Amino acid sequence: MLTPLALYMSQIIVMLAGRVSAVLEFYTTTRIEKDQTLLLALDQIAHHVGQVAERVLARAGQQRLFDAIEGVGDGIALFDKDERLVLCNRHYATAMQVIADILKPGVPFEEAVRTLAERNYYGPVDEAWIAERLRRFR
Repeated sequence: MLTPLALYMSQIIVMLAGRVSAVLEFYTTTRIEKDQTLLLALDQIAHHVGQVAERVLARAGQQRLFDAIEGVGDGIALFDKDERLVLCNRHYATAMQVIADILKPGVPFEEAVRTLAERNYYGPVDEAWIAERLRRFR
């Protein structure tokens, strides 16, 4: 069993979506409380490990979300707060095949709607129709 670092333990709490997802703690069998350089190095290591863990956990969560969306029988697209495409399932991509060249993460919703209109996906529409479609989205 490892002995906790005397009077010091390096700990990083990884938060995702406002919840604790992981806690990283560093222990040692050597008393080093007076070695400030090593303590600072451990802090730096803990910080970087925490950042890596956060990215890995975020990717795992994103993969679970993608798997759930992909399993739905209808077309679904997820846009972020800036109205940019985050991901879509294959049913949505198939339905929007006319804009396959721009249907990639990061494309603004408005650009997708305007491109669909230009390519006659909706049939004949005018600027008022596009404005109403954007208003309903927002």
